[in-house]
Amino acid sequence: MNVQPFFKDEVLETVNSINSKKDDVDLLFSLITDTHISDTTRHTLENLTAVDEKVRFSFMVHLGDVINGNIPEKISRWLLKEYIRAYRDSIKAKKIYVSQGNHDGFLADSTTKKIILDRALNENWYADLREFYSDSNVHTPENKPYSYIDIEEHKLRLIILCTQSYNLYPETNEFEKLFGISDDQLEWLENSALNTPDGYSVMLFSHIPPFSDTKNENGKVYISDNESDNYKNCVELLKEYKKRGDVICWFFGHNHGDSHNVIDGINYVGVCSQTPAVPQFWEPIGTFPEHRTQGTFFEDAWDSVLWKKEERKVYLYRFGAGYDRIISY
Repeated sequence: MNVQPFFKDEVLETVNSINSKKDDVDLLFSLITDTHISDTTRHTLENLTAVDEKVRFSFMVHLGDVINGNIPEKISRWLLKEYIRAYRDSIKAKKIYVSQGNHDGFLADSTTKKIILDRALNENWYADLREFYSDSNVHTPENKPYSYIDIEEHKLRLIILCTQSYNLYPETNEFEKLFGISDDQLEWLENSALNTPDGYSVMLFSHIPPFSDTKNENGKVYISDNESDNYKNCVELLKEYKKRGDVICWFFGHNHGDSHNVIDGINYVGVCSQTPAVPQFWEPIGTFPEHRTQGTFFEDAWDSVLWKKEERKVYLYRFGAGYDRIISY
């Protein structure tokens, strides 16, 4: 087992927990988010490989913010591909699907001398991720940062959303990042991604959750009703889909904390950041595990996701800091 000594017990415990519950008909994949070029990436890759050797993940999903968006274009694009490739190659299946994070861009400037961070262009993202999305079951519109993937043997469709778009002003090279589901993506969601074969279920993944920045009068999160972000329209499509198929859950990162909210019968599951940096880049929303001390098993944080279709449950086995969770739908 090629892992740091302080991770050996955690590897064994994770493997035993999964194997005690997993049957041959179940789907198992790894889920990670907000790695931000972490100093502990090598340890995480070792841990993923060690667990994968015993349980065999079908694929990996990264919920975004692979990098930090604050260095120039060429090195940023190279780092993005190198880190995604490293995560992909940490599991034997060598399959990874990535939701673009708001920091998965690069630093640029404009003729007005304005420094621009997190600049991410659709054609760049499409070109840079093509090598990872070469399977025939991955469907990505040309030069778009969103995809769906069919897992035919499980009658499951993974929908990888992009929760930001942009306006580009060529005359000044200025870039305006917009948050939410773009109009073209909403149309694609309605007419393509949610147009599944009979008997299929869907599972959604995004970087940013579809929630409002504020809470309602009862102190609870709610779906944003801002017309510009299209989240309400997106959720209405999911509610309509539920009349003919299961919406298992919507996974997201960005907030750097664990959370679980059920709104209109749909599970929204937040996953905490892999990066153990304390303090985090901003105050986490949800539960940020304590004691993210480097050199202990608490430094790492990612999930093994086990879908037991017959039970109508999703089991999340946390490696490192945090807790296991069970999602029913």
